[in-house]
Amino acid sequence: KSSVPHHVSTVFKPTYLHVFGSTLLSVQSPTSDIDVLLIIPLDPIPELSLQSFFSTFPSHLPIPVEDVICLPSAHTPVMKFQFQEFDIDLVFVGCVGSDPSPISSSSPLPSYLPASSVRAMNGLKNTLYILESIESINPGMLRTFRTVLRSVKLWAAQEGIYGNSQGMLGGINCAILVAFVIQQVVGENNSARKKFSEEDIFEMFFKIMSVWKWPNPIFLNPAVNKQSTGQPPPSPQCWSLNNPRDRFQIMPIITPVVPRMNSAFNVGPPQLRRILEEVKRGKKLVGDIVGNEGGGNGPDGDITKNRWFKLFRPTAFFVRFAHYLQICFERGNGGGSRNRNGNGTEIDNNAAASDDNDNDNDKDKDKDKDKDKDKDKDEDNADASAFRTWVAFCESKLRLLVLGLERPEQGIEVFPYVKLFENCEVGGETVVTSAASSSYFLGLRLKNRSLGENIDLTSFFEEFLYLANTHTHKREGMRVRILGLRQEQLPAGVRGGGRIEAKRKEVSQNDEFNSNKKRDNGGEARDGVGGDSSGGTGGSGSGATGSKSGNRHKKRRKQRNKDRNNKQQQDKTVRKMPL
Repeated sequence: KSSVPHHVSTVFKPTYLHVFGSTLLSVQSPTSDIDVLLIIPLDPIPELSLQSFFSTFPSHLPIPVEDVICLPSAHTPVMKFQFQEFDIDLVFVGCVGSDPSPISSSSPLPSYLPASSVRAMNGLKNTLYILESIESINPGMLRTFRTVLRSVKLWAAQEGIYGNSQGMLGGINCAILVAFVIQQVVGENNSARKKFSEEDIFEMFFKIMSVWKWPNPIFLNPAVNKQSTGQPPPSPQCWSLNNPRDRFQIMPIITPVVPRMNSAFNVGPPQLRRILEEVKRGKKLVGDIVGNEGGGNGPDGDITKNRWFKLFRPTAFFVRFAHYLQICFERGNGGGSRNRNGNGTEIDNNAAASDDNDNDNDKDKDKDKDKDKDKDKDEDNADASAFRTWVAFCESKLRLLVLGLERPEQGIEVFPYVKLFENCEVGGETVVTSAASSSYFLGLRLKNRSLGENIDLTSFFEEFLYLANTHTHKREGMRVRILGLRQEQLPAGVRGGGRIEAKRKEVSQNDEFNSNKKRDNGGEARDGVGGDSSGGTGGSGSGATGSKSGNRHKKRRKQRNKDRNNKQQQDKTVRKMPL
């Protein structure tokens, strides 16, 4: 009660907190967010309570929290913060009338809830339904379900296809898909009392998903798009193929609780193509590991064994494409934090050099310095919080950038990679520590393009850049940079990993020309090192012949190096051009 502003409500019933998502499913990892549903029965209208919650609630929290980010305009409004090193995603429901506790998957929704509150409440109800559906098949399958779900989420995160806000697979999508596979495999064979290991279910996940005919929907229960008798209809409509809005969604993964919704409505054509490619790669790898025809059965069928490293090792995404885009969000110096540090250093030096007779002045200076430090710290914290909120907003709009860049008619295909890289190089330039940055990367596949042809993509960035630059939390100094990079120009921080290094050619670190990637061209190294060495020594021929051949080789190498340097300078100029 003390956490909620007095003007929101005058009389409160008990407040309820419910965890849901991966925490309730018991599949959370050390880096997982904890999804929490806060239910407060209120007297004011729900729309007013939701608005008041995001505007005033964070300042009334009685517990020490950090990194508060409020996203009231999200599809499901959420407040993100960190509490005792745990990341919390808090969704809020202010309901009128009936007591919301206890909640089950079949309990009716409180009356007069807005659409955003229905989605927040159904997060908990869908989680409960998934657990109940697995237990109804076989209570012993819960352990298998959790192990397979953890493995699917780990695989998706390693391949950069895990992130619902960016149009990829999210936690609820993976949970529904794994539960659906168990229903299809175990449910149909339940009468035969056949035992299925974790490896069996994990392998069947890739087999079923690789041949599934999208946009055929996936349901965990019969598609009954109507409410129970006597229950008032909620604000959002149930998902239905008869609804023109739902008919064109390309990856319908339908939530089981009424009102049913497509949990993967953010998925667009580029994201679906990328997901399906990774699923097919995963199917091949899993088949090789377990023995193609289910050879992984038996007491040792454990998908946590070392032999599964081949599937879960670092991604090869950054060697699959010749061209990439780096989307970098830079905080800037926020009004000169470096200058403030410089002033502080000067004060320290002056104080150390002052005379003992000026102790009173030194104390005053120290007090002023402490005040300046506190003020600067508060400003830096405010700038850092605004930067995190701005980046979180931009992340949710990256799928619009991907859709804007996708041009199949022009031979341009985009492949997003969902992972945020902190403070990595930007187009070959190292970012200083005082200017925080966050980067995402997109792979580009260019078809029917001639070698050396220039492509102007700047017109495709307009909508995304407009949304990013007009956001309310964007401060002075913050900016978005979008740079086109070749594979060899990718920052070193994103090129790590065994699958990547194994595909790179071994080069000498002592030779300056070997800093670029070599490409074989008729036995001659493109970057001017190695290759045909017959002209350098003269071999068994005469000295004059060897000398002439060596001179020709030196001239060709000198010209190649000159052309290469001119090309690098040109690329560097193009990358620095403002978009």
